[in-house]
Amino acid sequence: MGRILCLTLVFFLPIAIMGDVDIESFIGERNYIISINELPIGEMTVTRAVEGDYLLQEREINIEIVRSGEKVTLTLNENIKLNSDGSPVSFSYTENSNTGLREISGEIVGNLITLTGSNNGKEIKPTRMKWDNDFILDDMIFMLPIIREDISEITTDVFYPQFVDFIKTRITISKTDSGYEVICKDNLSEYKPTIYRTDHLGWLTFVYDSSLGIPLTIKPGSLELANEFDIIETFRVGVFGSDSARRFNLHFNGEISEGLFPDGDFQEVSYISEDTVQVYVHKRRVEKIEGDAYLSSGSPYWTGDERLMKIITSVERENSGGKRALAKALSKWVSKTLVKKDFSQIQGDALSALDYGGGDCSEHTYLLVGLLRTAGIPARGVVGLLRSGDYFYYHMWVEYWDKGWQPLDPTIGTMSVQHIKLINLPPEGGMDIYTLKLLIEALNIKRIEVVD
Repeated sequence: MGRILCLTLVFFLPIAIMGDVDIESFIGERNYIISINELPIGEMTVTRAVEGDYLLQEREINIEIVRSGEKVTLTLNENIKLNSDGSPVSFSYTENSNTGLREISGEIVGNLITLTGSNNGKEIKPTRMKWDNDFILDDMIFMLPIIREDISEITTDVFYPQFVDFIKTRITISKTDSGYEVICKDNLSEYKPTIYRTDHLGWLTFVYDSSLGIPLTIKPGSLELANEFDIIETFRVGVFGSDSARRFNLHFNGEISEGLFPDGDFQEVSYISEDTVQVYVHKRRVEKIEGDAYLSSGSPYWTGDERLMKIITSVERENSGGKRALAKALSKWVSKTLVKKDFSQIQGDALSALDYGGGDCSEHTYLLVGLLRTAGIPARGVVGLLRSGDYFYYHMWVEYWDKGWQPLDPTIGTMSVQHIKLINLPPEGGMDIYTLKLLIEALNIKRIEVVD
């Protein structure tokens, strides 16, 4: 089996960049290089100009990384209008890559901001945000503050536009004798603090989507080196042993949450220690299913959409044999129709997968769940691990109900004993805070051993 296309994190979390703490009110243009682990991956240009009583800032970021062995380019363009005291008035933001187009704009009055925009052509629900105190905003989309010379400490609550209902992050930045201290707390980790210390924050950045601590930095300079950093390497865990093994020991970085490895599935789980669990993959057990929960509509599945109904009608003409035969035929249709490409953290849905004609395992999963539900077959998405050679990759696939939960993998086309399920996604789609917390903790597996 070759390298698979892995998990698009179910929560849409792109790169967040924190502004320059030692920022000067320059007028003109400045250039920076962007690096991961000291390896340049892109460049940034910041241009400032005065217009009447306002300061206009434009920031263009061009990044080139490798995903699944293919180079991918990402262009970010941000325009900010600031008052003479540095407080923001309005902004616009565009993110363009081969995974799609994201556009957001906002108007700011005091410490209240209203966001509007679209993600791959789909409108984002207008969002209002509010802070405890006034500050200068540099990266508008993530609402991360910068410290002015007259401010020694600042605390703000960050609400991400697409997850305003359940991701809440509090960031405190303070000056110290030796430099700066940044304390991050969020409700996903029950507000346990993560502390960063540095003698010069510069363009301090966070890759919030991975919880893997990838150090992304931006420093003055110009891009000279080509990038060879493959982001897919951060979403895999090494394993050695027989390719036909069914029993594995999974070692975590820290204590294992109770919600991982849900009961009633095709695997038997035993806890060896507080940070190690043994998984035995075997024949499935039957669990009960209540009501129509796994037939619900809305993003990301769009159950009942006219386009999905037309696909089902077409597939049914060529297949007969009941629910299970139709489910397998729909999975095969998705696998054949969508191009396997664009491993990313940018998440599509069932309809955008059709529009784009491809995607990674999340787009395949959402489209198949939407089709199954539209056909009246209860279905859900799941997150887990799939082995390919010497690695387990984080992955998503589908389960549908037919006298028990039956698995389908529309991305690679087949299921095997090398699929280890970690989490069931909520039946209504989207993400609740509990499941999102489990997803982040599921990324903390440090190694996997083959037992037999």
